[in-house]
Amino acid sequence: MLAALRKKFAAGELRELLLATGDRPLVEASPFDSYWGCGRSERGRHRLGELLMQVRSELNGDVARE
Repeated sequence: MLAALRKKFAAGELRELLLATGDRPLVEASPFDSYWGCGRSERGRHRLGELLMQVRSELNGDVARE
């Protein structure tokens, strides 16, 4: 998933949209998915948001790509 997100947000409008989120937390607000999103309990893993924030940091040069 990380490789796919890196490609998706590498250039263009999507890159600019992701960078425009600044340092705000990103969370997939899905009540149906507690792995990629917050889940019904809102205590999900938030993996999609975590990966998006990682890609955003990489694009900003804040962290090196693994």
